Order: sequence, then C-alpha cells, then structure tokens
Amino acid sequence: MLKFNPLQSCVDLSFWSELTERKLDKLKLSEEPIQITGFVSACRYSQIPSRVLVSDQSFIASLQSSDGSESVSGFNSEIGSESPTLRLGHSIPGTLLNTNSLDSFKNIDKTALLRKAAAEIVVDIASGAAEEDPSLLTRFVLLTHADLKKYIYYYWFCFPTIKVNPASLRSPPRRLSDALDPILANKISLVCDAWRNSNTSSLSPSPSSSPPSSSLPASILPLPPPSNSSPAPFWIVAVRFAPGSGSGSGSGDVDVAAYPLKDWRRLRLQRCDLGSDLAVNSIPNPDPNLDPNTGHPTPLAKSTVTDFYVAFSDPSHLTDAPAMSLRNFLTFAAATDFGGGGGAEGEGHERAPLKVICVRDSKGFMDHG
Repeated sequence: MLKFNPLQSCVDLSFWSELTERKLDKLKLSEEPIQITGFVSACRYSQIPSRVLVSDQSFIASLQSSDGSESVSGFNSEIGSESPTLRLGHSIPGTLLNTNSLDSFKNIDKTALLRKAAAEIVVDIASGAAEEDPSLLTRFVLLTHADLKKYIYYYWFCFPTIKVNPASLRSPPRRLSDALDPILANKISLVCDAWRNSNTSSLSPSPSSSPPSSSLPASILPLPPPSNSSPAPFWIVAVRFAPGSGSGSGSGDVDVAAYPLKDWRRLRLQRCDLGSDLAVNSIPNPDPNLDPNTGHPTPLAKSTVTDFYVAFSDPSHLTDAPAMSLRNFLTFAAATDFGGGGGAEGEGHERAPLKVICVRDSKGFMDHG
C-alpha cells in the first residue's frame, strides 16, 4: 500500500504585514472568503520537506474580478517569473478566511471547511477543470485571526485530500537512474527541469543531449506552458523511440518531451496497440497519426510513441512516501481512467499500472524517484 507524507505550511512575515494593511484599509470587519495563492516547490533537502508558502505575494496573485471581489488567478505577471517565491516553484489556489474574534477562530466548524474544500476538488475533477489547471488538485484553506491591538496572529491550514481505494505499489520506489537506462533517465531529468523553469521556451532536451529524430510525427511536439504563468505541478513525460531502435536500446534515438496534463487522451491514443477499442472521436480533434477509418494508430505512431509517465514536483522528503498532493491526482486518474485499462466497477477490469516520477531537488541537482 502506498503511503503519503502530509503537506506542511510556512507563513512568511510579509503575509501578516499585508493582511494587517488590508484589514485596516479594505477588509475592516468583513469575514468574506478571500482567494489567495500559495507557492510550493520540490523538496530540496533530505531531512525536511518543502512547505506550502504564503507571503505578501499571495495577495498580489489575486486579481480583481468585474464585481469587485478578489478572484484567484494562480499567477500574476506583477509577481515576475524571477521572483524567489516562484523559482522552480508552482502556484496553488487557496482560500483565506479571516475572523474578527478569537472565539470565532476557535469555534468555527473546521470539519465543514475541510469537506467544502474537498467537494470543490471533486467538482474540478468531474468538470474537467483539473485537467486544464492541475494546481486545483492542491487546494488549501487558511483560517486566520489577527489581533491588531497586540499584533498576535493565529492561523490554521487545511489541505483537503480525497480518500478512495488505497493505491497499491507494483514495485518499490526507486531512483530514476536505477530504474531506467542512464541516457533515458538523463533526458527525462532535462525535460522535467525545463518544465519547472517558467522561463524555458522548449520542453525537449537541449541540443547538446541529442537532436530529435526527424521521423517523429510533428503532431506530438511538446507544448511549452504559457510564459505568464507558473508551471503546473503535474505534467506528462512522453517517451518516444524512433522506428527500429527498440524501447530498450539506450541509444540517442529516444526522444523525451513534456506535455500538459490535458493532453493525456491524445498521447494514450498514440501509444495504444492496434485493435484497441478506443475510438478516434473520443477526443475533440482527431490526430493525424490515427487511421481515419478505424481510429487506430498508424504503424508510425505505434512505433514512435511507446509510453508516458506522470511527473510532479514532490515536496516530500521521505524516500518511500510521496507528498499527499499525489493522492488527489490518483483520485483524478481513477475518475478519468487516466492510466487506461479501467472500466465500470464490478466488471472485472484491471487498471493498467500508472508510472509516476516524483521530482525532487538534491543539493541543487534534480533527484527523481
């Protein structure tokens, strides 16, 4: 059974300064929810996890909507991609509830807050919003009380998770370099690093690693994240081998690229076997590498798209337990048949194993598991 490491929080002093100013000048006695942004990055140390950070920039990342209320945008260009808060990090949406009295802070129904936030994640999964913006899978709630006479601040963080059937491990966690061919592992590292860097213009390995094969179909070229947003905390890593190279060759004929989570259906269709019952009309835009008559991949698509992994920036420091945020993604995967091989409950279908890359930093270098 897969175990998870709970998310931990960190409140920067600048957050309290900004909250104080806003309460005095704007919020006053209002207890209406405020949409804020938290920031999280991959774990950097072997003994302590990375924490979800809120700071004064958590308010800047919230934009004014047309009705005057604040709405979260995940990222705002005012922050700047060079900000230390966002460097190799990810923005996640949160809700701030600031109470006027300490009694209100203590007596508020925290279980109800937790369930409401969890219900929002379920809605995001069902509506498809989580595919477009995977940061929605890591929502949080921050309950606060600011005693401005004594300048004492109270706070409580809530990170909702959706509990489904326990995930079972097909194999114990391993370092990427131990699980895959060294060349392939290195290319995956380069691609993951490019994805997490918000300034990158390409999500393929650098030219110094190996040039992409000219035989690869243009329809599966990587798509960079928008330049004005932080990278999504979950993404897809696709591995493609040139025809005739073989999946275990370890040669330079292998290409690796990163894709947004929303591309999973297209990528899965391009890697499925001939004779699959997946129809071409199951995706909005039919892929040119699919036979228009049968909806099955052409031999070229079948031979070049071999597999894909799910990668995420893992704040956990435990070698055998990823961060709790992965649990909500597994719920998303179960609800959408992300990994394939699923079916209606009770029909005897067995889900295909889901390959997950937990991206962490170690002494300034990428550390994958």
